[in-house]
Amino acid sequence: MIRLLEFCHVSTQLPWWGSIILLTVILRVALFPLMLKTTRNISVLPYIADKQKALMEETKKARLSGELVEMRKATMKLLALYKQWGYSPFMSFWGILQIPIFFAVFRTCSRCSNLPVPGWETGGTAWFMDLTVIDPYFILPTISGVTTAVTIWVCPPNCGDMG
Repeated sequence: MIRLLEFCHVSTQLPWWGSIILLTVILRVALFPLMLKTTRNISVLPYIADKQKALMEETKKARLSGELVEMRKATMKLLALYKQWGYSPFMSFWGILQIPIFFAVFRTCSRCSNLPVPGWETGGTAWFMDLTVIDPYFILPTISGVTTAVTIWVCPPNCGDMG
């Protein structure tokens, strides 16, 4: 991630704060199709929840009775339901991919502020000119918290639930 940030800085000649923003935007755009697929996948759940629950119950009964053929039939019905709606129970795990990526960006900025990176002391803007020190007014953490809250408010975990 450090190399990507440095590449953005050197190739665009942007100040460090601009390079950080550019790298973040590039990563968000690159991850957008995956996040869109994940969101679409999750939004299907409310529409298939009742049928899914019934088929899972049928599978559980077959498993408890020890009837492998019935269990396989029930499982195949559940898989057919998923296929009909284009749902994948594992697709949601891909949404977690953004956590280590943006954690790496955070760690990169943190490490760069502790290393002797040329221009890091003067590579900021507005009230945070020195990127090696903590935001004295806590404006950046506040912006981060507000944007996260707005994202959750606009599309809460059950935003796909239409009924």
